[in-house]
Amino acid sequence: MLGKLQKRFVLINMCLVSAVLLVTFASLIISSANRLESDSYHSLEEDYARIYSYDQSGLSQDTTQLDEGIDPLDNPKKTPFDKQSSFRSFFVTLDSDGNIISTNDMNNALTEDAAQKAVTAALSQDKTNGVLNDLSLRYMVKLNENDEPVIGFIDITFEKTFISQQILNYSLIGVGSLICFFFISLLLSHIAIKPIAKAWKQQQQFVADASHELKTPITVMLANTSILLSGKKLKDDERLKWIHNIDLESKHMKKLVEDLLFLARVDSIEKEKFHSKINLNDITYESALPFEAVMFESGKQLEIDIAPEIHINGDPIQIKQLVSILLDNAQKYAYENSKVTIQLRKENNKAILSVKNLCEPIAQEDLPYIFDRFYRIDKARTRDKKSYGLGLAIAKEIVEVHNGKIFISSTNKSGTTFTISLPLV
Repeated sequence: MLGKLQKRFVLINMCLVSAVLLVTFASLIISSANRLESDSYHSLEEDYARIYSYDQSGLSQDTTQLDEGIDPLDNPKKTPFDKQSSFRSFFVTLDSDGNIISTNDMNNALTEDAAQKAVTAALSQDKTNGVLNDLSLRYMVKLNENDEPVIGFIDITFEKTFISQQILNYSLIGVGSLICFFFISLLLSHIAIKPIAKAWKQQQQFVADASHELKTPITVMLANTSILLSGKKLKDDERLKWIHNIDLESKHMKKLVEDLLFLARVDSIEKEKFHSKINLNDITYESALPFEAVMFESGKQLEIDIAPEIHINGDPIQIKQLVSILLDNAQKYAYENSKVTIQLRKENNKAILSVKNLCEPIAQEDLPYIFDRFYRIDKARTRDKKSYGLGLAIAKEIVEVHNGKIFISSTNKSGTTFTISLPLV
């Protein structure tokens, strides 16, 4: 499944990039073509005005009939056609029947046959301007002062060559870009898929662990039920023993299901949806106070250090659950006759809640996974049937729902400390 997702990611990226490159390059080519077309028509207009202004000065239209020694290109006005010019033009004057009266070729390279072909092709289109692709010419029809049609033609060989070269260049650039982006997309897809693959693996592990944890109490209950229903004569104390086992496992399973449902709800609810301003110091004290008796019974001591007037946006029920989880976890694994400390203070616009106990330090390689669901460090900690490895996972989810962060440190000297940072209001 992840492989298909990665392929789809690459395919979508390639399609999007291809579309962007196609639109960009097409826009550039069309823009260049329109600019060249506009320039060629503008050049024709200028040439027409320049050439036929000589008629008003008494000069002949036909360059072959110009007085010897007089060349219209010697006009002091700058001609647009020098040796580097991309445009070459000529003009043909027609009579009312469409016959050629005269030609005016600024480059003196026009043959009568070429002029006739150009005129015939232009007249066949019956338009005032257009393109003759077969002859690589663009034309424009105007009327001179005698109301005679004059057709101006301009060579578009350079224009066609330029556009063709642009298409080739952009195609090569596009292909090269797509090849480069293909490998970039592979790398990006690999990076993007990593958290998804991790989440997928965690989900599969979560389902397997949940199934295993649910299977154990169900198996025990079925075994005890089978004994009770076997028909054997049992003493009252024996019968109560099996019933007690069923009751105990039912409660354990109920707690597990509640924890799973809580995690499912936390994953789906919107952050801060049901949050309001709460007094964190009061809630923390109320949640910690019942643990004094629990600590005393287990031969441990609870020290409470809570600063006043600390307010946050949150859910009081979830905050109480958070404090209970941390204190219960600290009480379970603290050394005999040791002290568990819960502290609440303000620091840099944050409420800092910490729970510290002296216990066997957690290995550094285990610390990154301590908040994973169903994660338990060693067999010693799994002997307690009340622990399913969900408490710290729930604590982390509660902290994240409240836009906070949770940290853990564990050393031989200072013990294990859970520190929570929550934004103040």
